[in-house]
Amino acid sequence: MKKICIVVGARPNFVKVAPLIRAIQKTDGADYELIYTGRRDDPTLEPSLFEDLQMPRPQVCFGVDSTKLNEITSQVMDKFDSYLEFSPADIVIVVDDLASTMAAAITAKKRGIKVAHLVAGTRSFDMNMPKEVNRLVIDALSDYLFTAGVKSNSVASREQAEGSNTYMVGNILMDNLRFNRDRFCKPAIDVEENGYLVFTLNRKALLADEEKLRQLLEAMTAAAGTMPIIAPLRGQAHEVVSRLSADSSLFTLHFSLFTHHFHISSSAGSRPMPVASSPTRVMWPRKPRSTACLASR
Repeated sequence: MKKICIVVGARPNFVKVAPLIRAIQKTDGADYELIYTGRRDDPTLEPSLFEDLQMPRPQVCFGVDSTKLNEITSQVMDKFDSYLEFSPADIVIVVDDLASTMAAAITAKKRGIKVAHLVAGTRSFDMNMPKEVNRLVIDALSDYLFTAGVKSNSVASREQAEGSNTYMVGNILMDNLRFNRDRFCKPAIDVEENGYLVFTLNRKALLADEEKLRQLLEAMTAAAGTMPIIAPLRGQAHEVVSRLSADSSLFTLHFSLFTHHFHISSSAGSRPMPVASSPTRVMWPRKPRSTACLASR
């Protein structure tokens, strides 16, 4: 029996490993253990996340809780090394480009365990971004690189040494959409079809630069005119954008009554259940302006 160890470091990683887990569960001769490097009581990992993805919660949680990247790296390396001491694996799968992802890859490689990187070959070519450093290290250490597209595949293949295995598997998020296709239902949001925009925000560097974010929000709402913008924000993004909205004379947030930004119904035909628990925000410009007016400023 081959043991596969899957390491995730943040909420979005679970969305990407869900199709992998479903595939492993259907494969004879393979077993897996899902590890989350954060806390078991992490508020971002609400029950609906795992219900909607139809996947189990992680069997192991390291409990690392820090915002300092080097501290995260060192703690994850220490805890993962102790884990592998008593629970050896045949291969370790890491996801994306987090500090915890890099830490898991380094630890596994030091123990002579093969490493597979999901969403490999992503590059910004900006070495001032900590995640770019993580990407380079993870890809360099990985034995198997799974890329999402032609450009990423080219980067991964070019950088790897002879004998590496690079596979263009496409966007794994699409597997989740296909898996849940029959369960989707139209959300009860009072907007016209093709008559609204969706805005998401999670880049920490942008959240930290509030002046630049304010300019982005003002430009976006000005360009949108009277078209509503659906913004399913959570955590820090919600706090920062709400504060900027209160201080701005050019745009505002109107808090809707919706508690979820969309719903899906179960295959058994039971009542719709929420995909996510983050509140929906509808953003409207206070003073509608056309795109042309914006360009002429």
